[in-house]
Amino acid sequence: MSPEPIRVELTDFAKLGLLREEEERLGAELGDLERRIRERQLAAAEREFLKSLSAYYSRTAPEASAGPTPEQMEAQRALVFQALEVVRAQRQQYEEALSAPAADKGARSPARRSAGSAAGAAGKRSRFDSFDDFRQRQDQPPGSSPPQG
Repeated sequence: MSPEPIRVELTDFAKLGLLREEEERLGAELGDLERRIRERQLAAAEREFLKSLSAYYSRTAPEASAGPTPEQMEAQRALVFQALEVVRAQRQQYEEALSAPAADKGARSPARRSAGSAAGAAGKRSRFDSFDDFRQRQDQPPGSSPPQG
């Protein structure tokens, strides 16, 4: 008797996490490509400027750079940008779909979902106290209210 085939399926939350990771990775790749394109364009502009100053610079051969041509880099940049836009649109769709009320979806309760998303969101207050807040609460006598602030 043969074993059951192995099946893998991504949950909506796993898809959303993957889209967020890809958005970050594609953004970094796009930034790197743009930096390299600017560096090459700057080097070419510097060579042209020097050539305009003296015939000496016209006779020296430009440095042969290994790697993709500027046209290939621009094509790659356009492709990465397009992929990034698609990933962003998909991520937004998943975020909107997953933020719908849980009664409609039969999923986790809204309170648990908002607590989980709040913990992962940048710029929001952490659900954990800072060391100073913890220390102030420990130094207070029992029954007194914590300082506001």
